[in-house]
Amino acid sequence: MKDGIAEIIKKASELKTEKEKIEFLQAASKKCQPPDLLVLMFRLMFDPKVTFDLPEGPPPYKPLPKESDVQNFLYRDFRRIKYFIKGQFENIRPHKRETMFIEFLESMDPDDALMMVAIKDKKSPYKGITKALIKKTFKEEAKDW
Repeated sequence: MKDGIAEIIKKASELKTEKEKIEFLQAASKKCQPPDLLVLMFRLMFDPKVTFDLPEGPPPYKPLPKESDVQNFLYRDFRRIKYFIKGQFENIRPHKRETMFIEFLESMDPDDALMMVAIKDKKSPYKGITKALIKKTFKEEAKDW
C-alpha cells in the first residue's frame, strides 16, 4: 500500500535538512499518481489566490479509524476538491457545500482529513513545511504563489 499524502508530507517534515526535504518531496511528487497531486496539495496550502468557500475551523466530522487503510482515497477522489474552492460551483448552497466537505473528510484516511482541515484554513499541518521550502522545491510550479 502506498503512503497517503499526509504521510508523505509528514515524512518530509521529519527530515533534518532543507536539502533532504526538497529531494524527498521532489522524488515523492514524481511517484504520485496523478504526478502533480502533491504540488496541487501544496498549492491549496500556500497559494493565496486559491481559497476554500467553507467556514474557518474544523468541521464536525467523525474520522475513520486509522486501521481503515484508505490512504488511496485522496489520490482517487482529489477531483472532488473543486467543489470546495471559492469561485467554482457557486450554485451550491453553503450548507450543502459544508455537508459535502464533511462527507469528503469522513471518507478518507484520518491523517489526510486532518491535513485537509489545516489546508482549508491555509495552514501548514506539519512543522518545517513552509511556503518558502515548497517554492524552492517546486520552483516552476510555485513561481506565481
